[in-house]
Amino acid sequence: MNRSENRSRSENQSNRYSWMMSIMRRLNEKGTTLALNILNSDSWGDNESFSLSKTTYFRLEDKLGNDSVLFRNQYLKSPQKNNSWRVGITFAQPIGKKMHFRVAYNWDTNYERDNRDTYELSSLTKSEVFGELPPDYEAGYVDSLSNRSHSRTNGHNLDVGLNYSDDTWMFNASLGMTPQKRAIERKMGKLYADTTMHTIDFQPMIWVNWKKKEARITFNYSGRTPVSYTHLTQPTIYTVYISEVAVSLTKKNEEIKCLELKCKHTQI
Repeated sequence: MNRSENRSRSENQSNRYSWMMSIMRRLNEKGTTLALNILNSDSWGDNESFSLSKTTYFRLEDKLGNDSVLFRNQYLKSPQKNNSWRVGITFAQPIGKKMHFRVAYNWDTNYERDNRDTYELSSLTKSEVFGELPPDYEAGYVDSLSNRSHSRTNGHNLDVGLNYSDDTWMFNASLGMTPQKRAIERKMGKLYADTTMHTIDFQPMIWVNWKKKEARITFNYSGRTPVSYTHLTQPTIYTVYISEVAVSLTKKNEEIKCLELKCKHTQI
């Protein structure tokens, strides 16, 4: 049996901007076009929070025979940053007067950084002080409750499509394929993990529309079929966290590959 009292306060600040540029050129009188598209976005921000908690354990005595009390006064700082680019070209070719063929290629890259610094202030300030940082707060840095997380995703997208349109029918079909590679680095305390994930997505799409006078019938189908596997570089460190207690396992294997939730582990 225990009793808990909690108090918290947080402040968030975020910024974001994006820009896009598109250039299209007509190559001939038939209407063949070639387009270049560039898109960039960037975001960053800070999250600061204070948490004050007091837990009284009535059935657990301290050295003096009184009820044990766990007091925590923590400060968390979490800076974040994201940056992404997309550069692509699109080629469109008319086939007669009612049909168009289109092929597009896009290159994407995305960088994410998410850090967290945790400071324990209970030994550096008075118990009634909340939401204020003492001058020497950095001395309360808790390495096991802080982390560094960085990831980079690079991808290629190839899309092929066909459009048809007349007074009665409208038809649009396309097939896209997107292979991606994501590298993740994460450090929590003395534990370090380095993971590389590869995925290939297939995106089929069909849209059909029939109209005559006031009648209209539309059929639409879109799908996504992902195939992925994961490569964990040597050494691989798995960590399971229970409250503030960390249990770590190190697997001295050369690689672990996963394909659609089926994993094979070797040389544990």
